[in-house]
Amino acid sequence: MSSSTSIPTIVSQPPKNRLKRPHVSTAIKFRPVDKSCAELITQSICQMITMDMLPFSTVENKGFRKLMSVIEPDYKVPYRNTIIVRIEKMYDDKMMELKRNLENIKGVALTTDGWTSLAVDSYITFTCHYFNENWELCTRVLGFEEMRENHTADNIQDSLINIIETWNLTGKVIGISHDNAANVTNAVRNLQERDIYSSPCAAHTLQLSINKGLENRMCSHLLKLASDIVAAFKHSPKRTNALENKISELGQKKLCLIQRCPTRWNSSMDMLMRLLELRPAIVSIMLDVHYSTQKQQKN
Repeated sequence: MSSSTSIPTIVSQPPKNRLKRPHVSTAIKFRPVDKSCAELITQSICQMITMDMLPFSTVENKGFRKLMSVIEPDYKVPYRNTIIVRIEKMYDDKMMELKRNLENIKGVALTTDGWTSLAVDSYITFTCHYFNENWELCTRVLGFEEMRENHTADNIQDSLINIIETWNLTGKVIGISHDNAANVTNAVRNLQERDIYSSPCAAHTLQLSINKGLENRMCSHLLKLASDIVAAFKHSPKRTNALENKISELGQKKLCLIQRCPTRWNSSMDMLMRLLELRPAIVSIMLDVHYSTQKQQKN
């Protein structure tokens, strides 16, 4: 074949009736949102807020509204007040559903505990435990209240009676589990005339027993030294970074020091076990004059 011979170029022609495929963003942009779909989205937003314990103002956040404008451009995100009304309605519906379930339950047990928040607000919670018709253990929170009055036995007793009557549990409560605080113990014991028996928390009783043992002079001295070592690292970013680098240098697993919590006995054991795991790295840092004073090294 001669080199001057030209090869014809074949040009493919698009089919005449070929439909143009719309861009994805264009298709979404003009997709209408019917009432049923919008209602489903609103219900899902309410469930998200309650399940994840998010603030009501989430629906007014710019980021959330931007997200919804991408997912469903035609959907109108409700405002905070609308969400509040919806969630209150959800609460009322769930409350009535639980009341109907408890009507057929012959006996229940309650647990209660109180605490103080970081904002110095006092709260108390009441939880119900029972077996359903399939002998499955069910646990439901009946009340979460702020205690504005003094935490006396009489006031706690009034709260217990109010919860029992609100949920139509009169004559069904077998016992109430609680910690060993004198006020709540006396409050529950005052209800024995209603055939409601006091059941001190086994874990809390065990905690008090172990605390007695940890008051031993040798144990308390050891725990204080260990706690001081952890505090020396926790309060110094410089030592903490040095410890992390030393752990990596020694090829150890990256772990953090644990500070004990006096109200949780197992945290003392966790603290000691972690110190033993990281002992080579800790000793290396504590002996380094760049990170520890002579007094700390001596201790």
